[in-house]
Amino acid sequence: MSTAVQSCSGSNLKRLTCLLFLVAGLASTTGCAQYLANIIGVFNGPPVPAEFKGLEGKRVAVVASTESGICGDETSIRLAGNMRGILTKHLPKSTFVSQEDVDQWLNHRTPGDNNLNSIGKGVQADYVVSADVKGLRLKDGQTLYQGKSDIICTVTDVKAGKTVFTKNLPQYTYPVMAGQSATETTEDNFRRAYLMVVADKLSRLFYAHEIGQDFAIDSTILNY
Repeated sequence: MSTAVQSCSGSNLKRLTCLLFLVAGLASTTGCAQYLANIIGVFNGPPVPAEFKGLEGKRVAVVASTESGICGDETSIRLAGNMRGILTKHLPKSTFVSQEDVDQWLNHRTPGDNNLNSIGKGVQADYVVSADVKGLRLKDGQTLYQGKSDIICTVTDVKAGKTVFTKNLPQYTYPVMAGQSATETTEDNFRRAYLMVVADKLSRLFYAHEIGQDFAIDSTILNY
């Protein structure tokens, strides 16, 4: 394997091609995911740009929803909190509305008012980032944890009163290569891991990041 890694030099395209080759080869090897995460750092290249750059320097509300509604259960509250924490770190010039302020607005809203623009106005935000998660499943069979859900991430421009960005992640699965044995974790722990991975994936839509993050993330489940 060391020979294969050493041969991956030259242009960014060649490095990416070698990386994909290594991923394909290691995917079928038991216990290889952590090693794969370690060698990702060998491949340096230009960062992946944000798909939506408009949050920088703005006041932003982050919410998540499931079949229970906006911030209506533990899953949506945890996902929104995870995203808020990640975005706060990577967009330091932006201001993110606290969960307490969002909850206060939700508690005093007109029943049935789930309009994202109304939330934005209520908490005086410039933008509302929303993650809508449907059909969340955490198990593949009885003995293996593998998360899967349909996710839609949107950005609402509050002043303009319209959606300005949408990203669909149908059947988003984690881990992709292999699940985690039910004897190694609990459902609650795995739910937290899955929601952190989802939050990381969605948050990276809004800031530049290294290409290796997309390949290395699958290995984190082994150490959760």
